[in-house]
Amino acid sequence: MAKLIIDISEYQTKVDASRLNADGVILRIGFTGYGSLKPALDKKFEEYYKAYHDAGVPVGIYYFTLAYTDAMVEMETDWVLEKIKDKHLELPVWIDVEGQTHCVGWTNLGKAERSRLVAKWCEKIQKAGYYTGIYANLDWLKNKLDANVIAPYDKWVAQYYSKCTYGKPYGMWQYTSSESASSHGITSGSNRVDASWAYIDYPTVIKNAKLNHLDEDEKPVKPVYDIYAFRSDVRTILKVTNNEDAFKKTVTISTVWNKHHALVTPLERYFKALGYYCGAIEADKKGGIPTFGEQMKNATKLYQQNVVHSKGRAIDGEITKRRATWEKLLLG
Repeated sequence: MAKLIIDISEYQTKVDASRLNADGVILRIGFTGYGSLKPALDKKFEEYYKAYHDAGVPVGIYYFTLAYTDAMVEMETDWVLEKIKDKHLELPVWIDVEGQTHCVGWTNLGKAERSRLVAKWCEKIQKAGYYTGIYANLDWLKNKLDANVIAPYDKWVAQYYSKCTYGKPYGMWQYTSSESASSHGITSGSNRVDASWAYIDYPTVIKNAKLNHLDEDEKPVKPVYDIYAFRSDVRTILKVTNNEDAFKKTVTISTVWNKHHALVTPLERYFKALGYYCGAIEADKKGGIPTFGEQMKNATKLYQQNVVHSKGRAIDGEITKRRATWEKLLLG
């Protein structure tokens, strides 16, 4: 049986979650601004997430993309993953793909390149353990995206018609943008709201597949220094905004070269989180100086052996600039 889902943003300026007459909500988490080309948080996201989550309503998110380069895909997905890492999402993480006509970089993309970037966006979110999919209108899905390239990912089809005529598999159909907002406890701002039918029982599917990290709610949550925290720290140290530029600026780190470089600290933290390093984080000590010593050399060897898997690459405990180990750490 199909379930009714509404999607809202800051344009619906006041909500009463207890009056929702639907089976779930999808919130706009953010968007890439036309002027800045940087991610921006929807002004109401945190407030609305808390309201609906506290009311026991299944919540999902969508992000309004402008990613017309690989670097922008990395920037957007890193930002989204950082924002949702402590959120309970029983519905998917959607990339909103629309006709952003104000952005020449986006509108000038060809069908093949646009499709590749959208698929890369979803792949990154999926690899992080989330159920993801693509929101687009019928014209975009049929004419501006390659169905074969985006086939691995769920679709949320926007078509304001008596039925959905998209000929490929899809999980949701947004059938109107004129649902009464007041009937769902939205008492201020836009008096209309988008409404969709979900043909997949997302909360059950996501929970059973152990996606969206919902199973982590069943045990104490411990702070984790993960790959996203590592990459963020590296970008900060190297004074860049994306992982590709960070990779281009990497330096050799070893017991001989740059052994006291600031990059040693995030390397220590990440290898320790993976269980490869059992030494101290020198930077946490008063006046401590980062030091890439023998323990870190051994930890690096283990990482190279177990993770990098590059034939012909030396398992030497040295993280050479712009080579395989840095590439795996920063670009996946």
